[in-house]
Amino acid sequence: MALLILLTVFLKRPPAWQWGLSAVLVAVTLWMSPEIPRSPYKPLSYALQLPEVAHQGPLPHPLGRVDRVSSPALRHAPDLSLPYTGPVPAPPQLFVNGETAGVLLHPDDVAASILLQTPQALPYVAGNPERVLFLSPGGTAPLLASGGTQLTIVERHSHLVRAIRDLSESLPVKVVRQDPRLFLSRDHLPPQDLIVFPERGQFGGPTGLQTFLRC
Repeated sequence: MALLILLTVFLKRPPAWQWGLSAVLVAVTLWMSPEIPRSPYKPLSYALQLPEVAHQGPLPHPLGRVDRVSSPALRHAPDLSLPYTGPVPAPPQLFVNGETAGVLLHPDDVAASILLQTPQALPYVAGNPERVLFLSPGGTAPLLASGGTQLTIVERHSHLVRAIRDLSESLPVKVVRQDPRLFLSRDHLPPQDLIVFPERGQFGGPTGLQTFLRC
């Protein structure tokens, strides 16, 4: 209905009072529109059922609504080595449109050493990359497994960029708000020792980024 009103306004060029009326009708329509229901099959829905859960959001954004969830039962142990007997962190996790986006693991968290017992540490054990580029990490967890001294994060979602910057002030990291595909297509790309692509399990994952490997 609001769209029809706007079309009528533009076609007939009515007086100023009709412009104001149209704006009011559009605002009322948006205000009375029902909230988009959350799918019960999304990871966010499962996380909100955990005990002692703390939920912030959703924060609206054109690239997707962002939710921040934390719970003592929402732990982070990606492909953890079986001999590991240390503490397992339970940091806040970020969700974009209900899908897992990343983990906000604090650099001072003692349990962050868990990442050294996961496959994420393999490139840093096999070599000694100093200049590391992270494409859409979604959080700070991938950074803490790195021993590099020049870290660059490319993330396009402004809410995720803000969350990463707040936790990475003590790290040698530069955060760039840009689409990873546009960043990699630049004519003068700074040389890197290691490029970490986003995980396939994340929404979007490395879709489209793999084409750069064929160049």
